[in-house]
Amino acid sequence: MTKEEMVTLLRSVGVNENTVTAMENAFDMGFEQGCKAYKYLSGAVEEARDVCKYLDHDEVDKAKAHTEFYWAQIDKLRDME
Repeated sequence: MTKEEMVTLLRSVGVNENTVTAMENAFDMGFEQGCKAYKYLSGAVEEARDVCKYLDHDEVDKAKAHTEFYWAQIDKLRDME
């Protein structure tokens, strides 16, 4: 549901405007958190891809070294919980 759809729905059932404003703010905060989580999750996937590429070429030492970057992204994601 988009923010506009949510506001239309709330107003259609006669919700107080203060409640609409509060819900808009909550929507924005959730969207912002989702963007941060996406950034960290995308980073983790990219790092995992790099680890796999090294493993595909039997470069285990380089793969192990790059797991540190993967776990750093995962830790950032966990910190958001």
